[in-house]
Amino acid sequence: IYKSKINTETLVSFLTRIFNDYIDEKTDSRVIADIRKAQLLKEMYMEGIKPSEIKLGYSSPKTYYKDRDELLEELAPRLLGIYGIKFD
Repeated sequence: IYKSKINTETLVSFLTRIFNDYIDEKTDSRVIADIRKAQLLKEMYMEGIKPSEIKLGYSSPKTYYKDRDELLEELAPRLLGIYGIKFD
């Protein structure tokens, strides 16, 4: 059980570090879409707010889905390494 606890703590600290680095990087940006994606990551994955509640803050559901998809594409290489790179 102790080994499992250590593995879980390691994974959580890794994810938290990746998410915080991404949020810091995008918050410093002057592009509004980047700031929205950082806010989306912070609210949905770090604070645990439900997606249905987050969608209400967007002017259009289409914008929410676009930001979410771009966020996941940008985070994949950071989380999965070379396996997260999408080749067209």
